Amino acid sequence: MSDVYEIFGRQAGTIGGKEALGYTCAGLYQALLSQADGGYDPDTGSCTTISTAYRFDGVPAFVAR
Repeated sequence: MSDVYEIFGRQAGTIGGKEALGYTCAGLYQALLSQADGGYDPDTGSCTTISTAYRFDGVPAFVAR
Protein backbone atom coordinates (compact mmCIF):
# COMPACT_ATOMS: atom_id res chain seq x y z
CA MET A 1 0.00 0.00 0.00
CA SER A 2 2.80 2.40 0.81
CA ASP A 3 4.33 1.87 -2.67
CA VAL A 4 1.06 2.78 -4.40
CA TYR A 5 0.67 5.86 -2.20
CA GLU A 6 4.29 6.88 -2.86
CA ILE A 7 3.84 6.70 -6.65
CA PHE A 8 0.35 8.13 -7.04
CA GLY A 9 0.19 10.35 -3.98
CA ARG A 10 3.58 11.80 -3.19
CA GLN A 11 5.39 11.61 -6.52
CA ALA A 12 2.41 12.82 -8.55
CA GLY A 13 2.12 15.83 -6.26
CA THR A 14 -0.94 17.65 -5.08
CA ILE A 15 -1.90 18.89 -8.54
CA GLY A 16 -0.86 15.89 -10.67
CA GLY A 17 -2.27 13.25 -8.34
CA LYS A 18 -5.57 15.04 -7.98
CA GLU A 19 -5.93 15.49 -11.73
CA ALA A 20 -4.85 11.95 -12.60
CA LEU A 21 -6.93 10.06 -10.03
CA GLY A 22 -9.53 12.51 -8.79
CA TYR A 23 -8.18 12.29 -5.22
CA THR A 24 -6.27 14.61 -2.97
CA CYS A 25 -3.25 13.01 -1.27
CA ALA A 26 -5.16 12.58 2.00
CA GLY A 27 -8.18 11.18 0.14
CA LEU A 28 -6.03 8.68 -1.73
CA TYR A 29 -4.45 7.48 1.51
CA GLN A 30 -7.86 6.97 3.13
CA ALA A 31 -9.16 5.15 0.04
CA LEU A 32 -6.16 2.79 0.13
CA LEU A 33 -6.68 2.13 3.84
CA SER A 34 -10.35 1.33 3.26
CA GLN A 35 -9.45 -1.29 0.61
CA ALA A 36 -6.54 -2.94 2.49
CA ASP A 37 -7.27 -6.65 2.90
CA GLY A 38 -3.98 -8.28 3.87
CA GLY A 39 -0.99 -7.92 6.14
CA TYR A 40 -3.07 -7.94 9.30
CA ASP A 41 -1.36 -6.14 12.18
CA PRO A 42 -2.66 -7.53 15.50
CA ASP A 43 -1.32 -4.54 17.43
CA THR A 44 -3.45 -2.01 15.53
CA GLY A 45 -6.18 -4.39 14.36
CA SER A 46 -5.94 -3.17 10.77
CA CYS A 47 -4.66 -4.47 7.44
CA THR A 48 -1.69 -2.84 5.74
CA THR A 49 -1.50 -4.40 2.26
CA ILE A 50 -3.75 -4.69 -0.80
CA SER A 51 -4.23 -7.90 -2.80
CA THR A 52 -3.23 -7.97 -6.44
CA ALA A 53 -4.22 -10.40 -9.17
CA TYR A 54 -2.82 -10.91 -12.64
CA ARG A 55 -4.40 -12.58 -15.64
CA PHE A 56 -2.35 -14.15 -18.38
CA ASP A 57 -3.52 -15.58 -21.67
CA GLY A 58 -1.35 -18.08 -23.51
CA VAL A 59 -1.30 -19.45 -27.02
CA PRO A 60 0.45 -22.56 -28.35
CA ALA A 61 3.65 -21.71 -30.23
CA PHE A 62 6.35 -23.63 -32.08
CA VAL A 63 9.85 -22.51 -32.88
CA ALA A 64 11.18 -23.61 -36.28
CA ARG A 65 14.85 -23.27 -37.20
